[in-house]
Amino acid sequence: MADSIHIVCFNAPAPADYGGVVDVYAKVKALAALGLSIKLHYFQYQEGRGHAGLEPFCAAIYAYPRKSYRQCLASSLPYIVSSRINKDLISRLNEDQDPMLVEGIHCTGILPYLAKDRSLVLRLHNNEAAYYRQLAHSEINPVRNLYYTTEANRLDRYQQKLSHQLKVAAISAAEQEYFTNRMGWNGVQWVPAFTPWQQAQFRSYAEPYCLYHGDLSVAANATTAKWLANNVFEDGAAHLVVAGRNPPKGLVSEMEADHNCTIIANPTEAYLEQLIGKAQVNLVPALHPSGVKLKLLHALFRGRHVVANAAAVSGSGLQEAVHLAEDVAAFKQQIGALMQQPFGPREIKERAQWLAQYDTAVNAQKLATMLF
Repeated sequence: MADSIHIVCFNAPAPADYGGVVDVYAKVKALAALGLSIKLHYFQYQEGRGHAGLEPFCAAIYAYPRKSYRQCLASSLPYIVSSRINKDLISRLNEDQDPMLVEGIHCTGILPYLAKDRSLVLRLHNNEAAYYRQLAHSEINPVRNLYYTTEANRLDRYQQKLSHQLKVAAISAAEQEYFTNRMGWNGVQWVPAFTPWQQAQFRSYAEPYCLYHGDLSVAANATTAKWLANNVFEDGAAHLVVAGRNPPKGLVSEMEADHNCTIIANPTEAYLEQLIGKAQVNLVPALHPSGVKLKLLHALFRGRHVVANAAAVSGSGLQEAVHLAEDVAAFKQQIGALMQQPFGPREIKERAQWLAQYDTAVNAQKLATMLF
């Protein structure tokens, strides 16, 4: 009989359309490929999400409701944690002693209710306290800003109280360094992000535009898109295409009024792949260093030249795989040079060498070793 494990996920993993669930979705498939029998548990709270496509890779799949904010008002825990403490989940996990992979700080509220000697690995997606502080910094809506600030403070206190003896698989080397050296955690290893892109694929031709893509409903991403349009591309030297999910109306109207910019709302997965592959330059600036930017990996596996800043590549091990730029002048300079530069055999070989550390089969074996 195959070794059996539980995976507890903070959200429904399908569709795999944003960073955290991309990692989870690809990881389930990679662990199943090792012969592991997987019991998947996840929280269902967003319409249109589920587990489609993962049925062949799991022995059992369970969904649980997430508590509302009102239901958690009496708790001093961060809402992302208290809302995922579910008695049915805890009861089901306690039916056996199989090793358990806990996805994110979000799901750690159940740990006090489990056997202390159980083999357990925490998949650390982010320094959540720092991430929520970044969200607060980017959010202009006063109600949401207050929520993010409160959550950041609670997460800071909560993360400090978690056991320093937990086995932790950090998604980025930056998180590994922070939680080991700053927080004093003893069992943190870097296990790079799992992705659906394993073979780098590049088109033999490009079109003369630069692409920025991301979830545009996130304030930081919409701010970045505006920064690019208003500062880097304002002189018309190159054309900017912005693509992503649910862009705010203000961003859409601003882009549509700018003849040097094109905005594409809610592109299909196939269309986004085309946009990434055809762009002469993919742009991956980030306002804050947190986790690993899946948009960076997507651009490197499917795109030609990539220009990014230090925040975007922090902890990824991919600093040498991109062209670095930190300010408007540097972005303009890099784009101006790269719009005319071929992407040939030498660049393809170097890219493949840097991306080798994101081999899902190798990283799945590393994770399985931690679990068993």
